[in-house]
Amino acid sequence: MRISITEAKRDLENLIDRAHRGEEIIICRWNRPVVRLEGLPPSDKIKNQSWRRIAGWLLRKISASPDAF
Repeated sequence: MRISITEAKRDLENLIDRAHRGEEIIICRWNRPVVRLEGLPPSDKIKNQSWRRIAGWLLRKISASPDAF
């Protein structure tokens, strides 16, 4: 779908929803394409990275004396 910048400003939320559902949105300036709006696939990698950050933070906070074990 091609749309002008003015229309994109007016209806951005709807365009984002459409792109998220898989539709490709092309935003044009003076009838020339300048931006492509497309949704990102859901990614478990992003979730895993945040858990790794938390785990790394916890590892730095936990300490044990050498004779604890």
